[in-house]
Amino acid sequence: PLRVIDGDTFEARAPVWFGQDVTVLVRVRGVDAPEMNGRCAREIALARAATATLGEVLGGGRLTLTDLAPDKYSGRVVASGTPEEIAANAESQTGRFLKPILARHAPLAAKAKRARKA
Repeated sequence: PLRVIDGDTFEARAPVWFGQDVTVLVRVRGVDAPEMNGRCAREIALARAATATLGEVLGGGRLTLTDLAPDKYSGRVVASGTPEEIAANAESQTGRFLKPILARHAPLAAKAKRARKA
């Protein structure tokens, strides 16, 4: 990420083609952090804490964005995390395609999990 905007939004540079990048605001799906221009001192303090936490989570390193979709506000995209979370989202186009793939692999994953516990 280039910079953290607030507790649920960050700016990132994303490659779209060989040698071509775009800078985009990314909202983390499922996170609704307090706004930086809050209505009271407590809300502003919570917003600052959420912003710092997102910065720590992102850690300034490289990350992979999955299941990108337009945000309800123009100018941002929304991104999700794990394949299981994406598949569980009924509104996700990617999730519709992931769900049967994950279902086919679920018995193998369960078997591997049992083996690790043994």
